[in-house]
Amino acid sequence: MSGWYLAPKSYQGLLNIGECSLSVSFNAGIDQSGDVKITLQPIPLNSDSRFIEDHYYEQKTQFAEFSLSGDDGNGATFTSTKILVYSPGHFFSDSLPASVTPRIGCMQCSFIEPSTEGSSRGAKLLLRDFKNYFPLRAHTPLGEVEMTGANALEVPASLTGSLAVAAPADIGSFSQWKICTSELFTHVCSVMSFAQGGRLAAPVTKWLNEDFTEIEVTSILEMRPGAMAPFSPFDFATIFQTAVNTYFDRQIDAKDLRIAIEWFNMPSVYREGKLLAAMTVLEHLISASLSRRDLEIRSKTQFRDLRKELLAVVEKKIAEWTQDPQLRATEMDAIRDKFEDLNRRSLKQKIDLLASRWGVDLSDLEPEEIASAKRARDHIVHTGRFEFPAGVSGDLMDYVRLTREIVVRFILAALKFEGTYTSYVGGAHNRHFVKGISLDAKFHRETS
Repeated sequence: MSGWYLAPKSYQGLLNIGECSLSVSFNAGIDQSGDVKITLQPIPLNSDSRFIEDHYYEQKTQFAEFSLSGDDGNGATFTSTKILVYSPGHFFSDSLPASVTPRIGCMQCSFIEPSTEGSSRGAKLLLRDFKNYFPLRAHTPLGEVEMTGANALEVPASLTGSLAVAAPADIGSFSQWKICTSELFTHVCSVMSFAQGGRLAAPVTKWLNEDFTEIEVTSILEMRPGAMAPFSPFDFATIFQTAVNTYFDRQIDAKDLRIAIEWFNMPSVYREGKLLAAMTVLEHLISASLSRRDLEIRSKTQFRDLRKELLAVVEKKIAEWTQDPQLRATEMDAIRDKFEDLNRRSLKQKIDLLASRWGVDLSDLEPEEIASAKRARDHIVHTGRFEFPAGVSGDLMDYVRLTREIVVRFILAALKFEGTYTSYVGGAHNRHFVKGISLDAKFHRETS
């Protein structure tokens, strides 16, 4: 296998920052991991190039962003406004003029290559370390969509898969089609990240037009798929079709689902961190999907009256306990801040409300275990660690698996998914998911 996705070319162009610019020669290409590799040719060290050093040494809390652009003389161009200088690369010699060869990195850039005659229009997102045993296909208004991956990840951090769209003949405006296709890519990648249990890295996007091909590259840190993935590479077909469908019908129940999935895939070495991330995404789904009134036990007006009466009682008791006005005021302020918690539903109640509203069956999960997982999370937040009480045996990972299971079912319900996924509660096994009817009215009768 070649070491390059796009072999390096020689470009002539400009390196600049602010009002300072310099003519430079450089090579640029894309390696098999989707990273851009740029090599500048030696630059004479003089007053014209001094700005490179000046900006490099002025860096304090973040890298200065240079711009670099150029062409190869045959219609191919390179453009980036996010070039970082990692080292000035001084060279001094008794026989040669002093020079600098800055070592640089590229956070984002664009290559434009002339298209060959008869080129079709379309787009391809290149995926790093994506494993998938069978091609995934869907027919959409934007064109035929196909997602492929490798059967085995032989070389870590390599471009092993793609998400491609072949544009239809009646595409109309390519720029508008590009916007919609980019949104489709973002949505499908988010859902498939959830499916594989880890962020799907897509550093390279290739846009094929009749006249040119544009290759956009974004630097992305290596992200390995995590453990406890809801789907295996054998079973991506149904969740992939769901991802495509939900982009076009725009009827996802959950708000900010991408944020929830980012938290769901948050890597963590320690079990405490895994539980914090799982609980965070669960509470995000709840707060984003339920109204403020849903989260309250009593209406704002009713609780305001109750709060006023309770505070009067508390103030009277504190006055009996201490004659110090400053201490009384301090204690009243502390208690007053806690009063809002009295009108908030418990996590279990909120989970039940959202489950009833979305028709998610949680009857096989123990309510007391959910409450115990919540208490463990709170203990970690306040102390930084969790240990079971003396004489009680347990595994914190059981709480992680339980919390993630609830999150998985809510996300599947939000996506209107029906099919089989992998559950890890009680050991890894396949479980069939069907979103049921809303039980919202029943919940309100029981809790009112």
